[in-house]
Amino acid sequence: MKKNGPAAILIAIFSLIVVLGLVASFALNTFTPPAPSPSASNTTAPTITNTPDACAQENLQATVNDFDKISREFDDAFVLAQNTPAAQLADIIAEMQRVRRNAQDFPAPICLATLKEYQLGFMNAAIEASLTLYSSFADASNKAMTQDQVNAIVAQVNQAMAQAVDYGNKYTIEMARLLGVTLTPSPTMPSETTPSPAAGTATP
Repeated sequence: MKKNGPAAILIAIFSLIVVLGLVASFALNTFTPPAPSPSASNTTAPTITNTPDACAQENLQATVNDFDKISREFDDAFVLAQNTPAAQLADIIAEMQRVRRNAQDFPAPICLATLKEYQLGFMNAAIEASLTLYSSFADASNKAMTQDQVNAIVAQVNQAMAQAVDYGNKYTIEMARLLGVTLTPSPTMPSETTPSPAAGTATP
C-alpha cells in the first residue's frame, strides 16, 4: 500500500488536471459573449445632428443679416461709383461684378427667394448704369459727341438708375416684411412708386 500511495496520488492529480482542462475547453467553446450594453453602443454610433431651419422665426433675423452683408458690400461700391468720373469706373465696375457673382452663388433659403430677386435686380441695374457711363465717356474721342447724343446716353443711364432705385425700395420693403418691421417713410427716403430724382439722375 505504501508503494502504491504516491503513484495513486500522481494518477489522481493527473486525472484532475485532465478533467479541469476538458471543463475549461468546453466552457470556452460554449461561451457566448454578452451583447453590448446600450451605453457602449452609443459611444461608437455616429452622432446625428439636425440642421437648424434658417427660415424658422427664431433664426430669421440671423439669416437675413447674413444675406444682407453682400448687399451692403455692393452698396459701398455703388456709392463710390456714383462719385467717380466715368473714365475711372473700370476698377469699381469690376468690384461690383465680383460682389454680384458672390450674390448669385449665395445659397439663400427659400424664404429669401424674393429678397434675392430684388437684390440681383438692383445689382444688375446699377452695373448697367455704370457700364453705360464708362463705355460712353471713358474714351477721350467721345468729347466730340453732340448734345443730343449725350442726352440720349444720360437718359439711358437714368432709366437704369430708376430701375435700381425701384429694386432697392422693394428689397427694403421685403426685408421689413420678413422681420416684421413697419417702415415709416421719411422725407429723405423715396417711396416704392416714386423714385428720387436725385438718385435717378446721372451725369458723365
